[in-house]
Amino acid sequence: MRGATLRIELFPKSLPSAIGFYTRVLGFQVLRHEPNKDDPTSTTGYAHLGLDTIQLGLSTKRSDEYPDAARKPENRAQFRAWPTGVEIVIEVNDLQAEHDRVKRAGWPLDSALKLFAYCAGT
Repeated sequence: MRGATLRIELFPKSLPSAIGFYTRVLGFQVLRHEPNKDDPTSTTGYAHLGLDTIQLGLSTKRSDEYPDAARKPENRAQFRAWPTGVEIVIEVNDLQAEHDRVKRAGWPLDSALKLFAYCAGT
């Protein structure tokens, strides 16, 4: 074992909203938070979150710091911009308990729990 970890970087439109969701609803802890230095009231910046061995980066910096350059089609690949899609799967020991915790946090759920054939352990 090399001691490797995995951190997924996501690029939300609003950093405070994303931090709120991952901490209040899913139980992540903020490990580092770097708000926009030039505008403390901004919804941009960077946050590093953790939950057990899961590492999550939330960044709005690149496309927001250089909005004119980020809008040019020829530069699009080098700038992160929302919305982009990715599926994040967090496996837990007690799915029902996590489901109940998310509901208690007031987060709306699209559907009831479902077991899919590709889930771990099947």
